[in-house]
Amino acid sequence: TTGGDTGTTGGTTGGDTGTTDGTTVGSEAGDDSNGEMCEGSELFKDGLVASLYTVSPMFRTGKNKANINSLLNARKLYYSESFVVDKINTLKRDYYEGVVNREGEYLEDPFTQEELLEDYVIKYQGYLYIEDEEDAGDYEFAVFSDDGVRLKIGNKNLIGSKKVQTSQFNCGRKIIRLKVGEAVRFELVYHQAKAPYVANTLMWKRLENKFDSCKTNKSGLCGQKMDDIDGPLENGWEVVPAHVLKRANNECK
Repeated sequence: TTGGDTGTTGGTTGGDTGTTDGTTVGSEAGDDSNGEMCEGSELFKDGLVASLYTVSPMFRTGKNKANINSLLNARKLYYSESFVVDKINTLKRDYYEGVVNREGEYLEDPFTQEELLEDYVIKYQGYLYIEDEEDAGDYEFAVFSDDGVRLKIGNKNLIGSKKVQTSQFNCGRKIIRLKVGEAVRFELVYHQAKAPYVANTLMWKRLENKFDSCKTNKSGLCGQKMDDIDGPLENGWEVVPAHVLKRANNECK
């Protein structure tokens, strides 16, 4: 599995994953007038929607150090498919292991008709939804990635890295408050450029007090190149658990 790693095998593709341009999670909970009445956690299903795009051949280069936003327009990206992922936790590995969806199927490059290994973008969309009081609180977020990432939570743009970079710990440096029963919009865009490696791990760190954010800045981890997440784990960071990653339940009205 790869930058689009689902963290699981088996699952679903297409169906309730949203529009073909990947710009929405699907119908918002409450849009389907023929659905069931839902409330609370019933408004959501487990997992995020992952929309896969391949980069158009004329824009495939491993040397461009521009911000990832420079890549994200319809002229440069070709929509391939959408599927559901349980979590975002791909540790650094060789790129040639390929890209698989939640059903364990290897994906194909539509331009070369060969196994997809490079030059793609995966957009993860959904919500952070807290059901248990023990998960509520103030958090910082980070993404360990190779290559570029863009992270937005709620109305806050947390991370916007270069589109091509070696494996690095990218910190959001903004605090996100998560409350029980409150859904917060989530979007992570990941870009895999050229060989040799892939990495894409979403992490968070709960802040016990207002001074913890200062400790993060002084830890020396943010913006650092690294081969694994051992350092962040030793400094209180955790992989964001699957049970808080949700998508809209389109069966509700």
